[in-house]
Amino acid sequence: MIALTIKDVKKFMNLLFASETLDDCFLEEAAIRTFTTFSIDGKFEPDFYGEEAESIEPPELVRWKLVRPSCMALIKGHHTPLYMKFVFHYDIEKIPELPDRDNIKALLFMVQFRAGELTVTTGSSQKTFSLDKDADKYWDQYLRNKLIESEISFDD
Repeated sequence: MIALTIKDVKKFMNLLFASETLDDCFLEEAAIRTFTTFSIDGKFEPDFYGEEAESIEPPELVRWKLVRPSCMALIKGHHTPLYMKFVFHYDIEKIPELPDRDNIKALLFMVQFRAGELTVTTGSSQKTFSLDKDADKYWDQYLRNKLIESEISFDD
């Protein structure tokens, strides 16, 4: 697990809200505090789609691309949000070379904005307990590389 401080908050926020870069990530939860606090549970609700949902294999969590426009609408305006937190699950299928992938339940990263500072924290959830941290180290470096590819500078 690593915690990275993002140097250019505006650039990262553009990546988060104004681009499709993270659209394939799953959203576990979100909290946005402006004049009040808005909370989003990322659990997919198939009942909303009725019979339509029977023809698809519904995911456990919604993809960011479905929620991003609503979150963007909440933060638009002249005032900077007081606080924001997003917990994402990265699609494990996008990292075929991940060590011990059969034991990884989720690869997580949390984006947290507070008092003008933005941090990205990584984590993982394992199916069974393991002392082996190779997958965690790989995930940490993978996320660092993704930020570098997107020209997002950070401090460890």
